Amino acid sequence: SDYRDMLLPHRNVLIYCDPPYENTTKYSTSKNFDHKIFWDWCREKSIYVPVLISEQQAPDDLVCIWEQNIKRTIDAKNKTVVTEKLFKVANTPETMLKLKKKSFRQKRILFRLNSSMHLKRLPKTNISG
Repeated sequence: SDYRDMLLPHRNVLIYCDPPYENTTKYSTSKNFDHKIFWDWCREKSIYVPVLISEQQAPDDLVCIWEQNIKRTIDAKNKTVVTEKLFKVANTPETMLKLKKKSFRQKRILFRLNSSMHLKRLPKTNISG
């Protein structure tokens, strides 16, 4: 299933993501992974809950909160040292403004969780700005 299909409550949750690393060898299941869509999804979810992402690099609006050099072994002969990092969305005023300025087309279908924790479609509204 797709990470974008997850139904999440908007509180008491922490999202931890371990996506296919960008600019590394891809497995057959991750060849079509779109990192731009993934980072946008993380930014959007971070409005409601903390989002932590394990990666080696991230867009500039994310903050590295932990890092450590580790030995990665693909096989017994091939050992490399890489820096594993844990990022979070900074949620700076600039980042929040970008999220609020998404086009109407991207915001056409809005959801909210009702008290029974089921998704409820909100009515379409005109979004200005």
